[in-house]
Amino acid sequence: MKRSLWLVAGLVVLILGFYVVWPIWSAWKIAIALQNQDPASLGAKIDFDSVRDSIRPVVTTKVSDGFDRYQSQLGPAGAILGQFKKDSVPKIVEASLKTMLTPEMMIRIASEAGPVKDTVERIMREQIGRGLPLSGGASLGGAAGAGSTAVLGGLLGRTLGSANSAPAAAAEQAPAPASTAPAPKRSFSVANIKSFGFAGPFSFHVGVAKDPAAPDADITAQMSFTGGDWKVTGLVPRL
Repeated sequence: MKRSLWLVAGLVVLILGFYVVWPIWSAWKIAIALQNQDPASLGAKIDFDSVRDSIRPVVTTKVSDGFDRYQSQLGPAGAILGQFKKDSVPKIVEASLKTMLTPEMMIRIASEAGPVKDTVERIMREQIGRGLPLSGGASLGGAAGAGSTAVLGGLLGRTLGSANSAPAAAAEQAPAPASTAPAPKRSFSVANIKSFGFAGPFSFHVGVAKDPAAPDADITAQMSFTGGDWKVTGLVPRL
């Protein structure tokens, strides 16, 4: 009887260690890496291939919707924009993901003031503002080179911002490059967690806000047991 009780107690301890202590330890390591701005430690706790797959649909939808809204504003003249959408959207999305999904950029996003949404949209605006190559090197509206950049920059300025965004004239300008100054350090605690739930037997999701006083999460992170460790395998920002 005593042996059975010890076996049950041992099993409970193992389950708690695997599903509670270990994930909490991993989450704490991620928070410390963000707080100390340690790219190496942060990168070791993130499955970037899986995260890229999780965030790609959100970014694709955002950029595609932007094309559609801007095309509708142009009326009949917007038909030419539709010719470039199929080739341009994937390039914009992949360039945005490549910029966002590095340990260094994720530390900067976590450290900057304001919601994650603003930083993600700024990165997408920058990618279009830089004039991503279009099919055949053609430009929108019959212009080439700088003309293409201007139209693309205007597209994101009009469509990725809110209805209260800056005037169109300002949006037409190419966005300034991201600052290279060190990002301010930000501390994280349990107060930053806004939601929690299981996504499967070896996976759970947690909603996190940069501002602990915020009522809702800026981003939902998924943690899964993969590669012999609990790691971040998914990120879905609230855009």
